[in-house]
Amino acid sequence: MDRLTAVPADVPYLVITGLDAGPDYAAWLQQTIPYSVHEVWQPSTHDPHLIDPARFVARIEAFAR
Repeated sequence: MDRLTAVPADVPYLVITGLDAGPDYAAWLQQTIPYSVHEVWQPSTHDPHLIDPARFVARIEAFAR
């Protein structure tokens, strides 16, 4: 797991989910990748990028700036 989460601090890391994975996930993510950003989008769905692709693309573009 350490190799999979070894993201350099200068690399933006955005997690967008449509379902809340719970406080354990949020805490784990912050502990593992402290500079990560986690967003839970509504409506609750497994595929937020398919529900609103324009919003998804806009968010990725804004985050990458």
